[in-house]
Amino acid sequence: MLFLAALLPAFVSCRRGDGRAARPVRGVGIEAVEGIELHGLAGADLTLLVRNGSRMRLALYDADLELCLNDTPVAGMRLAQEVFVPRRSVQRVVLRWDFRLDDPLTLYALSRRLGRGEAAGVTVNLRAAGRSGPAPVHIRRDGVPLSDFLRIFGIDTDELKNYLNE
Repeated sequence: MLFLAALLPAFVSCRRGDGRAARPVRGVGIEAVEGIELHGLAGADLTLLVRNGSRMRLALYDADLELCLNDTPVAGMRLAQEVFVPRRSVQRVVLRWDFRLDDPLTLYALSRRLGRGEAAGVTVNLRAAGRSGPAPVHIRRDGVPLSDFLRIFGIDTDELKNYLNE
């Protein structure tokens, strides 16, 4: 579940709500993942150092991530509270996520499978809504292969495998 928590980079580009491609926001990104604090099976706080070099304040007010195995939802997480990043700043942002377990046994089997380095058939669905200044931003990505999703954050499946086997 933790590898899904770093959503913010996907928030800064992608598609607008009307289906047209949005212009990527330049100078926006994650500088560092500073910490993850688990709250049992209920959720987690993800602390990120975020750079917003744009002229607009960024707001993320709704986000959902879903982990799927062969297109069947296994687990998910939902942003519990809005987050804001002031314009032209580098800011520490805490994202609070609430976890959802659709199928605990399949999640266990999936974690064992990923621990062996087998990521075939594992996908991520994400949906996010926020604002870049006055403009609403709506993002939806379905069926993103886990390896592609992890690559956004500079993580490969071998690193995930090592983390799960610790």
